[in-house]
Amino acid sequence: MIPSMIKKHPLFNRLFVRREFKFSIVLIIVGLTIPTAVIIASYSYYLARESSLDIAHRLAIRMSRMVIQKTVAYFEPAQTLTKISATLFKNERLSDAHKKELENYLLQGVHAQKGVDYLYYGKEDGSYINGVWIAPQKEYGFQVIERPVDGPAVKTMRYYDANLNYLREEVTQNPAYDPRKRPWYIGAKQTGAAHWTDTYVFYTTKQLGVTVSEPVYGEDGVLKGVMAADITLSGMSAFLKQNKISNKSMAFIIDEQDQFVAYPDFSKVLTTENGKQRPMKVSAFDHPWIAPAVDIFRKTGADSFQLDSGDEKILGYVVSFPHSFGKKWRIVILIPESDFTGNAKQIQSVMLIISGLIMVLASVIGMIFGRRIARPIERLTAEVEKIQGFDLEGEIDVQSNIHEIDVMGQTIQTMKRSLSSFRRYVPAELVRDLIESGIEVQPGGSEKTLTLFFSDIAGFTTISEQVPAAQLMEELSEYMEEMSRGVRDQDGTIDKYIGDAVMAFWGAPKGNEHHARAGCQAALDCQRAVTVLNNSRVEMGKPAFYTRIGLHTGTTIVGNMGSTERLNYTVIGDSVNLAARLEGVNKVYSTQILVSAETRNRAKDHFLFRPLDTIAVKGKNEGVAIFELLCERDGEQAEYYQTMVASFESVRDHYLNRRWDEALDAIDQFQGEYPEDGPAELYRQRCLAFQTNDPGTDWDGVVRLESK
Repeated sequence: MIPSMIKKHPLFNRLFVRREFKFSIVLIIVGLTIPTAVIIASYSYYLARESSLDIAHRLAIRMSRMVIQKTVAYFEPAQTLTKISATLFKNERLSDAHKKELENYLLQGVHAQKGVDYLYYGKEDGSYINGVWIAPQKEYGFQVIERPVDGPAVKTMRYYDANLNYLREEVTQNPAYDPRKRPWYIGAKQTGAAHWTDTYVFYTTKQLGVTVSEPVYGEDGVLKGVMAADITLSGMSAFLKQNKISNKSMAFIIDEQDQFVAYPDFSKVLTTENGKQRPMKVSAFDHPWIAPAVDIFRKTGADSFQLDSGDEKILGYVVSFPHSFGKKWRIVILIPESDFTGNAKQIQSVMLIISGLIMVLASVIGMIFGRRIARPIERLTAEVEKIQGFDLEGEIDVQSNIHEIDVMGQTIQTMKRSLSSFRRYVPAELVRDLIESGIEVQPGGSEKTLTLFFSDIAGFTTISEQVPAAQLMEELSEYMEEMSRGVRDQDGTIDKYIGDAVMAFWGAPKGNEHHARAGCQAALDCQRAVTVLNNSRVEMGKPAFYTRIGLHTGTTIVGNMGSTERLNYTVIGDSVNLAARLEGVNKVYSTQILVSAETRNRAKDHFLFRPLDTIAVKGKNEGVAIFELLCERDGEQAEYYQTMVASFESVRDHYLNRRWDEALDAIDQFQGEYPEDGPAELYRQRCLAFQTNDPGTDWDGVVRLESK
């Protein structure tokens, strides 16, 4: 028991009962300094080691990014040169009729593009031309293989020095080389698009590399030949040799068969098989780290790991090249741990000295800290005020040794994150209004003119039966991200996700007098984003997510729907139903985006539409004019679609006036220009049916749909 006289003493009261905050800080710091010093002394080595390993990790990630960027930059000019050259051949800007210009073009292409040692063009008749840099002789060569119909094949090879001055010429009869049998030619021909080969040793230069090829089609769509360029990989190996993370570290690139693509000393990883050189597999390379490291990666799939190699611990990192690169390559980085932790004991001694200084200065620091402790509290108050304004950006940068203040900062940060997550379920403008008003939300709504958006994936039920549920959820989330971005970028409100469908609207809660225009732009942006996504999915052998979209502008009830316990900010009404029906009507016309007349009338100054029909959806007697949204009026495809719409109007004019023969003639002409057009084929079937069973003079042209 403490005597009452001591309890009443002012000093006791100041220190232990209602002491000043600065004295509390001093007591806490002094009480913690001694055990802290002990902890620092015993733990400093561990901290130094972890810090060093973290640096090694960061450097490895940085190195991998550098290598990937370097590789992409190394390959990109060759792909661009091949594509441009293929276009020139297609447009006959380059041809056999101008052999000297063709020779100059190929030689200058190889001369100008670093890393491109071979630029060539093979034709369907087996003839072949190329420009090549022959590194061992430091010469350029221009080769022509001609295969006349009435005589033997002839190969002519002209040589030039490094400055493209003529040296000599060689002629060979019946050359064995046939471009049509080479992987670069076969790959481009089969895919009908740009093609990358696996790594191999080039036929002429004997250098290891890859080939990018591009098919060349004539105006009639028939393959004329294949344009290609060889890219040697010696430059990548030189880059790896020059850029090392530490003294004994190494980095190399492997392909999906675990063959070396690039290695600091690449001559060591080449092997000869059946008289031909090829890159060695890592399992066949005699090195204590490389094969075991790749084996760990293959077994565990871990992109970072540790390897015990005798007395040495090796840090391993494996980074895959991005899917957009087109090759399943990986960069492997191996770093001896001792390269970074060798000075850890020295750091431990420094930490002990620092701990002693902290013990001596503890009281002084405590007094200063006590005076400054009010500043974090003021910052926390400012953060709370920002939250009230629904400003949830950024992290709370408030640090304190006082538990209550630290907990307060963490709690406020948690609240910000929770509100930020909540914002993903409810429109941000609505949440901001609720927080600022402080009024409890009640069920109810108001009538507004909005633009409604519905989307759906064609054949999703079939896709869902073929893909595992977990994988489908992941792929659908990627798809929804693209669709949501298209809506958000045009300030739209996402109402809900219904399976594979997206429901959104414009004009509430944030007003927008141009809501129809925003909805049309979002629909086009969504389709373009999904097209890019589908290209990637098809390349990976996955089914495409073909998307249908319906848009309608009309009077709608918008507000808080539900019960007092749970509400949903949504829209209801006949306009919502019509927008949903229009999305489904795409299936009938084989279109992607259908809009109502009201949406088209509000946005026609900015977008190009094609009148399609007047329909009466199931449950409605009144017809609704529908239009296909094609593109922006100032877009690159505007002229193309304007011509198409004008031609289609001729079809509709004959059709609506019951001139079936003239309509079919107009459809034949239209399909000659646009053979894949869905609405044209639908009109053909109708006209053929009406030729047999004319609807009569009282026919109003309205199509009554019996299904939703």
